Amino acid sequence: MSGGIPWEVARQRVLDGVRPLPARAIAVKEALGYSLAGDVEAPEAMPPFDNSAMDGFAVRSADVAGASEESPVTLDVVGEVPAGRGEPGTIGPGCAARIMTGAPLPGGADAVVMVEHTDAWDAAGRRSRPPDPEGRIRIYRSSSPGANIRRRGESVAAGSVMLPAGQVIRGAELGLLISVGVSEVNVHSLPRIGVISTGDELIPADQTPGPGEIRDSNRPALLGRLAEHGLLTLDLGHVPDEEAALERIIRRGAAESDFLLTSGGVSVGDYDLTRRVLARLGNVESYRVAVKPGRPQAFGWIEGTPAFGLPGNPVS
Repeated sequence: MSGGIPWEVARQRVLDGVRPLPARAIAVKEALGYSLAGDVEAPEAMPPFDNSAMDGFAVRSADVAGASEESPVTLDVVGEVPAGRGEPGTIGPGCAARIMTGAPLPGGADAVVMVEHTDAWDAAGRRSRPPDPEGRIRIYRSSSPGANIRRRGESVAAGSVMLPAGQVIRGAELGLLISVGVSEVNVHSLPRIGVISTGDELIPADQTPGPGEIRDSNRPALLGRLAEHGLLTLDLGHVPDEEAALERIIRRGAAESDFLLTSGGVSVGDYDLTRRVLARLGNVESYRVAVKPGRPQAFGWIEGTPAFGLPGNPVS
């Protein structure tokens, strides 16, 4: 077993030793937890149209230039634009349209004034109220072109790479893909990870330990951690310190999983059989990592399957 190496080097050794599984196309709604096999280009822009980022009034910025609390600007309210209600219409000089967050910007408007900056705002009740009976609104603050507007394609331009190859699909990515009309993506298949625990000292979790015995906690912990990441697992059980049995289960794990994890038996003791069996069955190197606990580790390949040997100390 070689001398201690930095954990960054040990980690990179494992990363360099694995490759993505073959790609396949799946529905976006089923892609949570998968990694993309290629870049995804946006078929549509997001937002798909210029829209309001605030509840307020769509205006022509030139009409509200110089507006202030002391010198408000009065505009005629010529319409209302809720989100999702068809064409937004057009406003002319001296006019405004009541607009809701997410609603499309009316023609002629180039800014949105927040409702809080108008006399349609009830400060005491923290809510908006209708314009005055004559359909006019007083604006208390000027607004520059583009203010409080989300432009078409501001978040994602049509045809742009919205997610790169290798990106893991989480909730945010899922929503982004759906928002621009992507229904199917190419992803790498999820690997199946085989997990083995070894050692005569281990007993099932539901038993009371006798002298020198401990409960088999590493295997459930590893299986649980893998499941948290959405990975497929293969529970290969517990193997005592018996070389033939250990060889049999490691061979099975290499044949039936895409990555093999073993717990225990990778140090240099007389009963550390996992290290010996791994080395005999494939190209697996044992080494020490500059961490404590967790110093003894092993990594390599058994019949083309990556195998990672972890120490048995539950704290490591």
